[in-house]
Amino acid sequence: MISSSVYRILDANLNRAAEGLRTLEEFTRFVLNDLPIASETKALRHSLAEIAQSLDRRMLLESRDTQGDVGTTNKTAAELERSSIAAVVLAASQRVQQSLRCLEEYGKIVCPLFASGAESLRYRSYDLLAKMERKAMETDARKLPTHPTDCSHSKLYVLVDCRLPIDEFVMKLQTISEAGVDWIQIRDKQSDSRQLLAYTKAAIASLNPSKTQVIVNDRLDIALATGAAGVHFGQEDISIQDARRLVPKSMWIGISTHTLQQALQAQSEGADYIGCGPTFPSTTKSFDQYQGVEWLKVVAAKISIPAFAIGGVNESNVDLVLQAGIRRIAVSGAVWASIDPATSARQIREKL
Repeated sequence: MISSSVYRILDANLNRAAEGLRTLEEFTRFVLNDLPIASETKALRHSLAEIAQSLDRRMLLESRDTQGDVGTTNKTAAELERSSIAAVVLAASQRVQQSLRCLEEYGKIVCPLFASGAESLRYRSYDLLAKMERKAMETDARKLPTHPTDCSHSKLYVLVDCRLPIDEFVMKLQTISEAGVDWIQIRDKQSDSRQLLAYTKAAIASLNPSKTQVIVNDRLDIALATGAAGVHFGQEDISIQDARRLVPKSMWIGISTHTLQQALQAQSEGADYIGCGPTFPSTTKSFDQYQGVEWLKVVAAKISIPAFAIGGVNESNVDLVLQAGIRRIAVSGAVWASIDPATSARQIREKL
């Protein structure tokens, strides 16, 4: 009876330790992109599997009783959510360390060789897990949007007009939001102020801001009146410095740029992001000339703030944009005028 209970503890903690290590390994691979740390984590996980071979596998399996585990329903509120990548890494690290200690102590009862191996893994894990926690905290501080003015995570920006009935407009927005659109820009030169105001309010009210934010083109008054996330200007509009005197600190200011000088000026004057183009011929707007992907290569090399390629970008040519070093795009017709806007948005987003 005692042996069966001990094997039940060992089985549960072998699973917990392996799951924790896998969680951490995914962090090293897909967040850090750090091969040395990922390899070290993988080696630790494989070593855990190796020491487990000294235990009676049949006893481990026969002792397993998930439905009878009273701990599966004994959850705290903190276990039901994670506030950041660092929180995920911390929880996984603690899970690994605690499990290894349990494996060491209870392993002494049935297999001292296994217990010794668990002790060795526990000591090997300390520096590695501490290193990962530090990396996770640095990652959160650097990459995750902790303040409304951080727009570095946004990749797909869709410009929309106000020509649909407002209920259809809202439904279409919600559909593309679920498909992965980070920002939408209300841009309609034909609509009057009342219509722009109504459509912008409807957009903001209907979208989850953690998924999709609303930007207003040109109309600073509409952006301020509705509490939009940002406002976008052209080269002939109000200057960034003048706009900053009027908008709250949390409001993004973007500007269209067509030359390196304009892009550098926008960056130095405090723009949160820039649009770069026109890249290709567009179905929604005509231009005298197109800057092309060579211009995007210059932007990628010289500009540090978020830069969106705009002008004729669609699923068929987005790879050229990515090859130029730009990983953010702004589109209109490729999504908003598509027969299936959600599918188009999803297919483009998957490439970014």
